Amino acid sequence: MAFLRGKMNSLLYKLLASFLAIIALMLSFNVFSYTFFRDTIQDEIIKNSSLNLGFASENYEKHLALVRKSVLQLYFNDHVAILKNDRQNISYEMVYQVQKDINYMLSNESLCLNNVVLYFPQNNLMIEKEGTVKPERMFEKFYLSDEYSFSFWQQEFVKDYSFKMFPSAVFSEVFSHQKKPIGLLYPIVMKEYGQSKVYMIAFLDARKMTEAFLPKDSQFSLLGDDGEPLYRTSGSTPALSPSEMPGREGYVKRNGYYVFYTKSKDSGLTYILSMPYANISSQIKHLNLVLAGLLGVAILISVGASVIFSFRVNGPLKRIVDALRRQKPGPFATQIAEFDYIGEKMSLLLKSNEDAMHHLKQNETTLRYYAYINRLKMIRTGTGEPKGTSFADKPFLVIVYDMAFKRRFLEQTANGMERAVFLYKEYIQLEFKERFPDSQTFQIERNRIVTLLFTEDDVVDVLALLDRMKRTFDLDKAYGCFTIGVSPIYSHSYELISAYEQAVAMTEQRMLNDETQILCNVRPSTGRYSLSAAEEQEFYTHLRYGNETELRQLVSRHLAGMTRVHATAAAFQSFARDIVVKAQKTLQAVEVESEPPGGDVRRAPWEEIEECLTVEQLEMELTAYVAGVAAAIRRKKEERDPIIGFALGYIEEHYSEELSLDILARKLNITGTYLSAYFKKKQGVNFVDYLNEVRIGKAKELLTDTDLQIQEVAVRTGYLNANSFIRTFKKITGLSPGEYRKNTR
Repeated sequence: MAFLRGKMNSLLYKLLASFLAIIALMLSFNVFSYTFFRDTIQDEIIKNSSLNLGFASENYEKHLALVRKSVLQLYFNDHVAILKNDRQNISYEMVYQVQKDINYMLSNESLCLNNVVLYFPQNNLMIEKEGTVKPERMFEKFYLSDEYSFSFWQQEFVKDYSFKMFPSAVFSEVFSHQKKPIGLLYPIVMKEYGQSKVYMIAFLDARKMTEAFLPKDSQFSLLGDDGEPLYRTSGSTPALSPSEMPGREGYVKRNGYYVFYTKSKDSGLTYILSMPYANISSQIKHLNLVLAGLLGVAILISVGASVIFSFRVNGPLKRIVDALRRQKPGPFATQIAEFDYIGEKMSLLLKSNEDAMHHLKQNETTLRYYAYINRLKMIRTGTGEPKGTSFADKPFLVIVYDMAFKRRFLEQTANGMERAVFLYKEYIQLEFKERFPDSQTFQIERNRIVTLLFTEDDVVDVLALLDRMKRTFDLDKAYGCFTIGVSPIYSHSYELISAYEQAVAMTEQRMLNDETQILCNVRPSTGRYSLSAAEEQEFYTHLRYGNETELRQLVSRHLAGMTRVHATAAAFQSFARDIVVKAQKTLQAVEVESEPPGGDVRRAPWEEIEECLTVEQLEMELTAYVAGVAAAIRRKKEERDPIIGFALGYIEEHYSEELSLDILARKLNITGTYLSAYFKKKQGVNFVDYLNEVRIGKAKELLTDTDLQIQEVAVRTGYLNANSFIRTFKKITGLSPGEYRKNTR
């Protein structure tokens, strides 16, 4: 018995017993899971599918009722009532109000409505979200569908019913002789019984409703009250016949599927959800076999690994114990005999460690410096928290100094930057050591210095010292400038990373000037720093036409706006780089090469811009650059080209007439294909886009300088259809004609 007790205290037997207990627990859990999975999975699938279908049908019904209510509210509003009773003249003010009401309804994305159309048969007029349109044009151009032609709607309008939901179909818009898909839509017609004065068609997005109310990849079908299929997802089974659905809800097995159905009492719609069962059954059987096989393999591997691991762990420990036994054995209270000997010798190691720590304390100051700098380097390189470098938990803050030297200083002095940073570090350390003896100052990058300051005083004293140092730094602002970021006071050593990152974040709030800046608060971002859509279009237009003055004014105006909202230096540099990139892209498009400002071909334009330390310098460099680019483009355009010269002149004289690429090509006695490619190569823009830019430019002048109606402006600029004019105007300027006129007056 004593022998057995001694063996049971051995690490080897304890490891083996522990592993076998874990294996037994895993085995019981897997057997239970296997049994439960086998017996309940099919019932759970049926129950879950029924609940999914019930949820989907309930939400479908609520949604259809909400859509019907919303559209009927539009039908009975005052603006529609006036148009219904006005048989002679159409009030375009009322038309505009109805269009606003439609767009207000469509702005509610949860309705899943694509459009709502009101048809007034006495005036042969339709009103939809984009404006007014003739019925035949509506269904032959803007809402084209093979299933729902214009003649189909003519027949439906004379039928006697008040509400009807039609099967979903794919609708498209014809634009430039090409079909642009709109989506899969349910048409819903609402009207009065008898001779109606207004017919309403609501286009409901079928896929959005399916995605909103059904799980992903569901096999779903929807039948009308007469059994007609209204919608089917891809891969769903064919619809059930009424005889196959005896009750109001339930499920049947059909063609290898569980087919769940439910019928609505209110709308008469039938909702069907399909779920393949043969595949599930085979997968369950296959999974059961795989689980059983994996379980057997896992048991064999686990037992074998347990034995091997136990012997491998026990062997080295036993050799260590034997070695310790030969030296100085002694008792050590544990449940494992081998660790009794190891513990005895650990006391000797602890004594040696105590002697070593005493020696290390004698060099504490030097070690602390190297520990701090190592820790900060770890932060900078992102390699995590170094071990053994923590300092005492007492209040501290971090100060980061970033230096930006002017190119003239660096070019005129050899190793000027390295020497200057070293001298600044020594000066900073001298100032802080006098007031804060425990402070440490390090150089962790070529142009970055960090001070780690231990203080329980308020940060005001630190800022006062920094303000005094600022006056010294500003004496050298002819050579560069300082940005000083001060973190809040932290209490624990593990917060060093946070303090450092906070101080760095302060330096990124620098304003664009050449003075030393001390920053201790992160300011929220304000204002818009990039060009708006309208400004960007204006920028590209002036650039392509070579308008130097207008480009200078646009850039200067935007920089002044950024100055007013106190944008940071980083924001100014980002805006400048964006302008340079846009200009470079335009140069590439028109195949023009431009020299950088000052003619220094060795430096990229953004290198000059990034060295600007004030807003005035940045404005001078950036405006000079864009003006140079514009001048280069203008010189390119001024090169005599008879084809392009004739084309541009003809467009300028005949933009208000019917004008196309083929018409212009016939005037030049060349093919349209050749002219299209040639025009694109020389102008950097397609013929149609250029023509639209000219026309919209003329339209802007008419909208600003005259009181002409939108329809008249459209005609005078070559657009026979007001809707087409409005769409093109908004695409180019980002505003509708009415909004543009309002903003410019």
